[in-house]
Order: sequence, then structure tokens, then C-alpha cells
Amino acid sequence: MAPDATETAMALTREMRALRGRLREESQPPSDELTLPQALALGSIREGGPITNAALAQIEHVRHQTMNQTVAVLSDRGYVKRRPDPDDARRVLIEITAAGDQVLEQIMTARYGWLSAAIEETLTPAERDILAISAELMRRLAGADVPSDH
Repeated sequence: MAPDATETAMALTREMRALRGRLREESQPPSDELTLPQALALGSIREGGPITNAALAQIEHVRHQTMNQTVAVLSDRGYVKRRPDPDDARRVLIEITAAGDQVLEQIMTARYGWLSAAIEETLTPAERDILAISAELMRRLAGADVPSDH
């Protein structure tokens, strides 16, 4: 008998939150480099850039003014640069620099390093296979076009 979908959803949400917290803990940027919100914004800039401040604020779920302050710090440290949008001179695009890419790579290496080690040391080969399948299932769930009123 298949498990109840609601119970599975609750357990999955709880465990994803715990894993996300552990990943953040294991990949904290050096305190003299970036705060966690700055690192997250930098990652979003790399993934979505060049990007506007408004679009970045929406992705990070913060106010436009808050993101403007974050981008200013990242710019002052040389991790991002701003340039005019070639399609609309009124807009400014934000993109990651080589220095920003480097510091973000250091953070991600720490994150993936810990998770890879945890997978290797904690899970059996069969469990690793299940986890790989689960990653694909989570990708499909994230893209599911299902109304939220269920």
C-alpha cells in the first residue's frame, strides 16, 4: 500500500528544511567575505544574470530596497558589476565578476564537499541509487503544474 501523500509531503518538507539548514551551516561563507543573504544573492545573480535588481529581489523574496543594499555591498567588494541594459537604457543589469565567481565557487565547493562525503559515508550503494532517483523525482515535483488548492 502506498504511503499517504499528505504524510509524505509533510515528512519531505521537514527533511528538506533540515538538509537545507545543514547545507547552509556547512557552507557558511567566511565572515569577512559575505553574509549568507549576500552569498545567496550572488548565487542567484550567477544563475540568472545579467539580472535587474527588481528581478533579483523577487527571486530572493526581499524588498527592492533591501536587495539594492545587498548589491551595493557585492559591487563594492568587486563581486558584481552593474551595466546599462542595452535594450532599455533606464534599466541597470547586474552580473557576476570573476572575483564573485571565485568566492561563490569556494562556498559551493564546501557545500558539495560536505554533502558528497555525507552521502558516501552514511548511505549504502542501494540507498545512493534511491537518492539519485529521488533527486529526479524532486525536480519533477518542483516543476509540477498542479493547483495549490488541493
